[in-house]
Amino acid sequence: MWRVAGRGVLVQEARILPVLHGPAQILMPDGGFDTNADDHNPATGLHAIAAVLRHAAFHPDKHICVFGHTDTVGNNADNLTLSSERATNVLHLLTGDADAWAAHCHEHFEIADVQRVLLWIAQTKGWDTDPGPIDNDFGNLTRTARFNFRERMNLDYGTALKQGTKTRRRCAT
Repeated sequence: MWRVAGRGVLVQEARILPVLHGPAQILMPDGGFDTNADDHNPATGLHAIAAVLRHAAFHPDKHICVFGHTDTVGNNADNLTLSSERATNVLHLLTGDADAWAAHCHEHFEIADVQRVLLWIAQTKGWDTDPGPIDNDFGNLTRTARFNFRERMNLDYGTALKQGTKTRRRCAT
């Protein structure tokens, strides 16, 4: 069931169902497929979240089922845990539970995640945010890329991201 609340549509009720294999409804680019293939959808995870929330706004009588997905590398137990963790993260985001989402992200955070985001921004927006190799090291290249990201965000979007500090701000719902 969905409800409209404040600044957007939030999921009121959802369940996580552990599934290892099943039909895919949304193809999420995660580097695990051929990016040169003609048959993939170039939408990002944020596009998918926005689509779900838009759909919910127009279909308040519908329900949602959140599935996490993994590839088939590794054993089934590890893949099941990973798919459940992914579904949990999306569920926290869709339900607007900012504290649970932030805690879940922090629990699974790695510098390599920041590096991948900075690289994606460099590739999609053309900003000078390439962190160099994805090596999970917060070295000079990654620091410079983060500095450049904050500078461009402040200039282009009027944000007030501080330089030289970790910015941790919780999302308000």
